[in-house]
Amino acid sequence: MAANVSIDNNQHCFHLPDPIFQHAQHRYQSNLITGVINAIFAPFSATANSLVFLAILLSPSLRSTPSCLLIACLALSDFLVSVIVQPTYVAYRFNENLHGYVNCAVRVLYANGFYVCYGVSFMTLSAISFERYLALRLHLRYEGLVTVKRVLLVAMLIWFLNTALTSLQWARINTIARGVHLFFWFISLFIAGISQFNIHIIVRRHCNQIRKQQWVSSGNQNFRMQIKLAVSVAYIVGIYFLFNLPVLVVTTYHQIVTGHITSYDYYSWSETVAFLNSFFNPLVCCWRSQDIRKAVKKMLRHGVCKKIISEIIEPKM
Repeated sequence: MAANVSIDNNQHCFHLPDPIFQHAQHRYQSNLITGVINAIFAPFSATANSLVFLAILLSPSLRSTPSCLLIACLALSDFLVSVIVQPTYVAYRFNENLHGYVNCAVRVLYANGFYVCYGVSFMTLSAISFERYLALRLHLRYEGLVTVKRVLLVAMLIWFLNTALTSLQWARINTIARGVHLFFWFISLFIAGISQFNIHIIVRRHCNQIRKQQWVSSGNQNFRMQIKLAVSVAYIVGIYFLFNLPVLVVTTYHQIVTGHITSYDYYSWSETVAFLNSFFNPLVCCWRSQDIRKAVKKMLRHGVCKKIISEIIEPKM
């Protein structure tokens, strides 16, 4: 079981709340199980997201598509979750079990990484949903309005905004900073929800028109492709919200509603469920997008694998 808490545990750690490790032994089992789960899934998540990100980045046809570019941004944030947030979560839980204490560096890295990466993920999902709505709503005017340059500017703004909001916590206005952060998360959820609702209406209308044979084939093929991509995005958004809703509810209840929580086990399990989404996101992308799936296979077959083989053979020559 966890060791006794030392007097150093009462020291402040910058902007973070004072540590409460006196009851760490009561979280031993949940810490162990969630720590092991994250330790297992983090490497696979990092690998899968890096493959999706690189496949889009190295494919001229994919990186010139705004929707794929936004998916690449989502893969990047998920990759950072798996290489920063999940490892520090594992270190946090295991240190709490072994020593009854977690050093300040781990706590700071975990807290800041969590708020930045998850803020980016929420807002990127919102941007992906809205982009798909614009593609179906504007149709022919879409390409003139939604460009790669503008998508990159939106992605940069998302990263800047979440980094800035997280940095505000260092000014020791935690409640206000986290409240504003959560407000933006809920705004992102609202935008994504409204976008998906309108996409659903457009798709239903399109299906009715096809059944009534009101549309001729000319110019309709591109719109059908846009609808197919919108449905794929709906899967990504739906699964993402399913996995991340628990941690959003727990965080809101703790930070805004009551200011306290009866058991930190709620955080452990809800955060672990949210982290698992970083593993499933790239799988869903490859499942729903044939172009991304082909690009990943091509990269593995002609790029990564070839490089590995050459590195093995060359030293022997």
